[in-house]
Amino acid sequence: VLASCWAGFAKMAWAQEYVVAGGCLFLLFLLLSALERRVILAGLAGLMLVGTFTAAAGWRAGSDATFAFLLAQLGLGIAGSGTILAATAVWAAWVERRRGTSALEATSARPSWHALLASSWRVMAGAAGLLALVFCLVSLETAGSPQHTGTLALLTATALLLAWGYNTAVLTWIGSALALGAITNWLFWNVSDLEASTLWLAIAFLTHATAALAVSFVLDIFLKFLSPAGAASAEETAPARETLVGCSRRLFSIPLIQSALASSLPVLPFLLVPGWGTTAAIAGCLFWLSALWLWLSWRNRRPGLFAAFQAVLCLAVLFAVTAGLEHQAWYWYWGESVTDRLIEPWTLQAYGIGLGVLSLLWVAARLGLRSSPTAQKLLEPGWPSVDRLVLAFLVVGQWVLAGLGILPAIGRELFWSGGVWFGLPPDLTLGPAAWALLGLLALVLVLALWDRGTEATVLGLVVAGLTLPFLTAGPFVWQQAATPALCWGLGACFLTLSVLVWLRVPLSRLATRVAWPLPSGNNLPFQVRFLLLVGSVGPSLFLTLLAGAFQMMGEPWLRPLPDSWFASLHELVILAVPLGLVSLGFVGHSLRERSPGYAFSAGLVVTLIVTGGYAWLFLNHHQSLRDVEAVQLWARLVQLVALTAAVWGLAWLWVRSRVRARSPWSESPLVQPLLSLQTGIAIAGNVGFILPALWLLVVFPSGLVWTLEAGSVLGWLTLVSAAAAGVVHHRQQRPTLNLRAMGVIGLAVVGLLACSVVGWQQEDLWGYRVLMLGWAAYALAWVPAAWRMVRRSEGREEGSRAREW
Repeated sequence: VLASCWAGFAKMAWAQEYVVAGGCLFLLFLLLSALERRVILAGLAGLMLVGTFTAAAGWRAGSDATFAFLLAQLGLGIAGSGTILAATAVWAAWVERRRGTSALEATSARPSWHALLASSWRVMAGAAGLLALVFCLVSLETAGSPQHTGTLALLTATALLLAWGYNTAVLTWIGSALALGAITNWLFWNVSDLEASTLWLAIAFLTHATAALAVSFVLDIFLKFLSPAGAASAEETAPARETLVGCSRRLFSIPLIQSALASSLPVLPFLLVPGWGTTAAIAGCLFWLSALWLWLSWRNRRPGLFAAFQAVLCLAVLFAVTAGLEHQAWYWYWGESVTDRLIEPWTLQAYGIGLGVLSLLWVAARLGLRSSPTAQKLLEPGWPSVDRLVLAFLVVGQWVLAGLGILPAIGRELFWSGGVWFGLPPDLTLGPAAWALLGLLALVLVLALWDRGTEATVLGLVVAGLTLPFLTAGPFVWQQAATPALCWGLGACFLTLSVLVWLRVPLSRLATRVAWPLPSGNNLPFQVRFLLLVGSVGPSLFLTLLAGAFQMMGEPWLRPLPDSWFASLHELVILAVPLGLVSLGFVGHSLRERSPGYAFSAGLVVTLIVTGGYAWLFLNHHQSLRDVEAVQLWARLVQLVALTAAVWGLAWLWVRSRVRARSPWSESPLVQPLLSLQTGIAIAGNVGFILPALWLLVVFPSGLVWTLEAGSVLGWLTLVSAAAAGVVHHRQQRPTLNLRAMGVIGLAVVGLLACSVVGWQQEDLWGYRVLMLGWAAYALAWVPAAWRMVRRSEGREEGSRAREW
């Protein structure tokens, strides 16, 4: 044998006689080992087998083969002989085990022939595998050599067989690594497109992981049939079968699963490096990787790996959508930069629709797998799942994108008065794709109510509803009416969603009938109201006040075109309707929630409507304000603020008394402070226009504009309303009369009468005289009246107050 190998390497020619000689020697030593039962003879037989395969590989290579090709061929032959030796050793050990003796011990005086083969040939198989691996590595630079793939595949089989023979999982890991090398070598040397070799490297890792999982899966199915839970006649063989099943899982199933996970981890960095393959190919690999992680997570019940699978699946959907967009002409219109194309509204909406379809499938999976414990463990891991986070991101992202889409139109109408567009045209973000995405997300959220009616799902529906006004304002962009359309839509949205909040009790009964699990806790109504305030009331009030302020400053917004429906409405109506809708919503919340804060806020909005509307009409009637007109405007605005606050306070007090009479309840601690503030605004408004008017009356008896406005009919209505609001509020707190307040009201009446006289007689100073005489007469009449009250109510509170007065 040594002479044959020397001649073969020296002359680069392997004769057929070498093969025949090696085969004869193999048979000779095999026969001697059977007769003599010696380990050395069995080892020599194995060596002769390796030499025979080596000679055969050299003879097949031919005399004209290069040295590197010869080494590769010899490595393939040696690897084949090692696989045969390993398989024979495992078979011999199995036969010996069935006979009841150890197949791994040959220390007795005359061991069995199978024990000799099992102990010696596994050593020769390992040596042959190492030698074949050395030959393979030395000749690795051979281009287009398929022998390396076969050599590594045979070495894989040898390592797995020796893993069973030596009872160690380390050899299984080595065999798995050799299998990865075989797959990588085949793909690398057989792929014509070498520029995408990195992509094929990722495919090699995916193929290896798939093969490892498939082998482990088939092995587990096979081991189920060997389970000792079978027939009763298997009592004697049950321990052996249990050992076989346990060893197989320890040596093969578990290491193969772990190696599959290890080989799948580098795939994601390979795929995300730019320029490593086409978008469609990367999407396919990502889908492949997600399928592997789904299999691993389901088989091993690992929620963390399942979350990684969901993330990779979302990434695969994004790449798949991108691959589809690359076939659209408009996709390439947005520039040469990939980043510019990916952040365009249509592209983002396409991504949203793709992820929305995936979210719909997840909701269907959750509903269909509610009875599966494994699925529930993976889908409900105890932390926010990836699919729900993606759905929340889509809902909020759609709302943000719609707001950014309508923003250029609002800026053009309010600030630039028809100037050029800035940013993107709104039809890109508010077109049919946006409606399709919103409808898809709404469908997913509604179906998610059957899965788990959490607060997040309900809040997602609220955000989707808040997105609707932005999309409905889209068609009005080209009519120059986006701002009023958005304000009206936000107001209507606030009122509509508020009605649903008010009707939550009957809606909860309806949800119970349709099997919607209701969220636990009482924070949901508060959270919904907060979203409504931030998402609808805030923008609506801001835009309405901004438009009104521009109009008052002489910088009106861009008027709607004649073909727009808003062009037929008065500007005051356009601005008042959103505020009216907001005030109605506040009133409803105050009644339903027994909330004094909403009642007070509704009064502020109504005051804003009244004062703002009057200022609008006054400024439109007077194109240029003189000093007299400006004073007149401010005086009437102060009176209107006080009058509106007083009337709203009276209405609030009346409703409060009626509601308390019908259904007593524990009031909020803010009721009395806010009611006092409401009536205080009315009283402060009266003080704000009466005291300056009286001071001006004393300094300028002939009268000025402010004094004349104080004595007008509007001034009297304001004083009467404020006095009535103050008295009713005091009587609801205490049944006794506030003598101090009555005394101040009397002085205010006299002062207001003096201001009215100025308007009738400006030349004869009668206003000043009425003020002096009236206050003196009122004081003269009030002292005995107070003394009489003291006599009637001695010891009571009003008596002490009257004496103090």
